[in-house]
Amino acid sequence: MLEQRWSDPSAIRKFDGIVKSLSDDQAKLVGVRAVNHAGAKTKTQVIRTLTKQTGLKRKDIVPAVKPQKANFSQLAYVMKSIGGDVSLKKFDPKETGEGVVAKPFGKRTLYPGAFMKSGAPWEGRAMSPKLHGSVFHPVCNGGWGQKIEKSKSGVVIPAEMIKGATADTFNRTSGPALQARLEHELKRLLL
Repeated sequence: MLEQRWSDPSAIRKFDGIVKSLSDDQAKLVGVRAVNHAGAKTKTQVIRTLTKQTGLKRKDIVPAVKPQKANFSQLAYVMKSIGGDVSLKKFDPKETGEGVVAKPFGKRTLYPGAFMKSGAPWEGRAMSPKLHGSVFHPVCNGGWGQKIEKSKSGVVIPAEMIKGATADTFNRTSGPALQARLEHELKRLLL
């Protein structure tokens, strides 16, 4: 979870005269508008960075990051994500003679013994509608007909959101965006 709050009054000290003349509701409205605008701007940057960091497509990241906007009772813009280990199916997998190659974290990785197609090599392997394009691996090293399960990538969006380049992007973007927007909202009151 990433959270952006308005808690630094020094950012608006130069507008002290205006702030003192505002009613509580007007001050909260300025805060809500500023936090939501800066939060949306930060979310765009977080999604862009998270896409690169995980190797997922943007269309998979956007619905995974759920914003909770600021309101009069809570001056915070929160980005949450839930979910577990993402299936290899989402990382452009390709079956080779040695297994499956996919790109979690943006890096080509070979998963030996994994497969996406059905049929024996001498019969010509083909995509099976029953496998739905997913990547599977055998549970134990037996022969044909053994138990299989879906292969996972090791990418967990909520965990990736709060570390590495994505966390750096959030920290670098959120503060300046919020301060600039607070100044903008206060200047609007002058006009």
